[in-house]
Amino acid sequence: MASNVVWWHPELQFAVLEQENGFAIASIYDGTIALEDVLIGGVPREGACQLTNRRTGLPVWLSVEGVGLTEEEVSELLGHLRD
Repeated sequence: MASNVVWWHPELQFAVLEQENGFAIASIYDGTIALEDVLIGGVPREGACQLTNRRTGLPVWLSVEGVGLTEEEVSELLGHLRD
């Protein structure tokens, strides 16, 4: 499964990933990502996982906070982060 990085905050190490079934939110705790990167691998409903960054070929470790979010839910969450 592929996840596209559609929002990334390098200081917070926090990303929004677009998936087939909606959006996922995750903290990155090891590895490197950038906006528009594609991460390959399965994303659990929550907890830790390792994906592969298609651009670099290197592993990225995530702590998944939620999956299956709608665009409206993600917009609301990002609005709180910007405040």
